[in-house]
Amino acid sequence: LLVCCMSCTDWIYEDRSGCDRGVYLNFRYDYNLQRADMFSDHVGGVTVYVFDADGDFVTSRSEANTAGSAPLRAKDYRMHLDLPAGEYRFVALAMQKEVAETQRGPGAKFRIAGPDGGKMEGLSVTLDHAPDGRVEHGGLPLDTLWHAMSPLCTPSAKRCRSCATRSISTSYCGR
Repeated sequence: LLVCCMSCTDWIYEDRSGCDRGVYLNFRYDYNLQRADMFSDHVGGVTVYVFDADGDFVTSRSEANTAGSAPLRAKDYRMHLDLPAGEYRFVALAMQKEVAETQRGPGAKFRIAGPDGGKMEGLSVTLDHAPDGRVEHGGLPLDTLWHAMSPLCTPSAKRCRSCATRSISTSYCGR
């Protein structure tokens, strides 16, 4: 899973009208054989966990495609998180379906827990397995799990700013 930056270049100067306060995340999945962005084609559910500079859990947000609405299918999909200025790290977990849907039915499943104790270290993803380590999937395919973590990002409340690495990028626009 690759998350890319959506910058507010139209508002990077003094006029910040129309640039909501908060962080925008755009998602990109191009680590595939086609080297093309296939996020909208493959991802059906995404959850972003937000942590502060001390690794304390701040908030999370999930979005998923449903029968009545498929926001992740939009090529220009972006997630907005209304966060004040501060230092943040973002952890994104995505699957082909909404997490709750992946938990139904037979076969092995990814289990997402935490963040226990309110700390980033308490966020975990495990795959169902037997005590000896074997994954008992019953001959059924596993859902795909994509994950990414941003570096510590210090958005500015005074101007639009981007924090980026190859994995996750954020843009912050403050009023």
